[in-house]
Amino acid sequence: MERPGPPGKGRPGDLPGPPGGHPLSQGGPGGAGPAGPHPPGDRARPAGLEEGPGGEASRPFPGGPGALRPGRHVPPPGFFGKEQTLDPAGRWVRPGPGSGGPAGESGGPGLPPEGRRREGHLLPARLGPGAEGRGQPGSGPPGETGRRARRGRLLSLSFGEAPAGRICAGPGGGGGIGRGEAGAPLATGSGGQQRGGSRVILLEEALDLLQSALQGLSLGTEVLHPAQALGRVLARDQFSLLDLPPFDKSAMDGYALLEGEEALELRLSGTVRAGQGETPELRPGEAVKVMTGAPVPPGTGRVVMREWTEERDGRVRILRPGGPSNICRKGEDVKKGDLVLPAGTRITPAAAANLVSCGIVEVEVHRPLRVEVLATGDEVVDFPGEIRPGRIMNSNGPMLAALARRWGMEVTGEGILRDDPEETERGIARALERADFVVLSGGVSEGDFDYVPAALEKLGVKILFDRVAIKPGKPMTLGRGEGPRLLFGLPGNPVSSFLMFHLFVQEAAARLTGERNWFRELRLPLARPFRRKKTERLEFVPARIREGGEVEPLEYHGSAHLAALREAEGFLLVPRGTAALEAGEIVTFRILGGWRP
Repeated sequence: MERPGPPGKGRPGDLPGPPGGHPLSQGGPGGAGPAGPHPPGDRARPAGLEEGPGGEASRPFPGGPGALRPGRHVPPPGFFGKEQTLDPAGRWVRPGPGSGGPAGESGGPGLPPEGRRREGHLLPARLGPGAEGRGQPGSGPPGETGRRARRGRLLSLSFGEAPAGRICAGPGGGGGIGRGEAGAPLATGSGGQQRGGSRVILLEEALDLLQSALQGLSLGTEVLHPAQALGRVLARDQFSLLDLPPFDKSAMDGYALLEGEEALELRLSGTVRAGQGETPELRPGEAVKVMTGAPVPPGTGRVVMREWTEERDGRVRILRPGGPSNICRKGEDVKKGDLVLPAGTRITPAAAANLVSCGIVEVEVHRPLRVEVLATGDEVVDFPGEIRPGRIMNSNGPMLAALARRWGMEVTGEGILRDDPEETERGIARALERADFVVLSGGVSEGDFDYVPAALEKLGVKILFDRVAIKPGKPMTLGRGEGPRLLFGLPGNPVSSFLMFHLFVQEAAARLTGERNWFRELRLPLARPFRRKKTERLEFVPARIREGGEVEPLEYHGSAHLAALREAEGFLLVPRGTAALEAGEIVTFRILGGWRP
């Protein structure tokens, strides 16, 4: 419960501040606080704030005298806008090109580029926990920056792109300037919001944590014929045992002539069919009939295609002299000892054919990754006959299992965990015993019937992160159990599950096997404008490529809109901080299809 501080000089209608006042809290009753030192546990006063009469913290405004009272961190009407920011001394600056604005415009020196938030925007912010992660008096439980802290009791400043420890207005709220146990910032970047004791991290940091979680996990290898290894990933480089082609051969049906032969009428001295080992000797004034793929006699300079000749009574007449050689020379495609496929290559039908053609009939490949897929919740069912109000078909389970098989994984089991704490714990424990990766769909949020987090804690699964600044897919969870085993908690909405499977589950599999280039990103023009309101997350928008090579965002109603994936060929990537993309602008398009031919 909010406790009012001592009377102060706050404006009518302002929110009450914490006891003793905080230099950036709302200046309602008790907001000013007494003069003198900060109360124990209070945050150090930011640079530029000065003690004013009655203990008020003041700060100069641009263009003349005035004070920024506690909590009045928004400039006066007419001055606030995206062109304003705070300089290191705490003064408002209207930045100029490439600097922080000319000296004197804000009553002081311009702000250097490294001191500004990216793009120079000043955004509304909230005041969260203290510098050591403690809640301020009246702000709720210690360290809370979650929902209660977002209800207007206190305001916190997100650091944006500013260095650690500097105050800079930025998007996101909640993260503030709290710090974890080890002193690391709880909010990283402008997307680092804290909620429920955890923080939202950027995709790059999540992938770093994924990499560290994979340490000690090994799949092992086995040796198979390339045709039996379809979908597996090579564990070793493969070098050709043969020249390709292994001999000089004819590229078409025709007549072989000696190098430099100029006669237009020649005696037919023999025929060579495909698969024939020996060839007749070829002399001047003679021709040898050869079939496509057949070896050509030694000394052959060219093969005249059959359509350009006329054969009669054992003689051949050349109707069109000249032309290409029509000979495939020994080793012109691949030479013995050449690298055919490097380690980390997924074996496709075309890859298997190339290996066998080079004489490679045994390859060492990684064993399949074992994956268990579990949907969660009483609301999901497997059969249409079980549908009634409040229930939906279990589409995520089959989708995730199919994705796993598509990427060469072995699915050890599929099932649904009902909303029961004991069943949830037993089901996850069984999955962790028999699979390398456990993939959960739903049940990892903070609802009253989401029993997965408690089960993971009992099973000794260490949660590495549970919030990622991605849209859709923010409540993405990664845990590491004994063995080691990895647990991926995917959001329940299907588009989120589909995307998070690729960004984390398949990415982890690729890192384990060393798979190369499992996805592609193209830079293409945008077909039509794209707009969004919130910009704190990297957004993946279902899209396709038009015939003209333009990226077209699809009609998309949100992460529950599974039908959008029917037409999608990949995702348009909208960077953090970007609110608008214009038609014709070059954008990034990520293809998340299966393996190549």
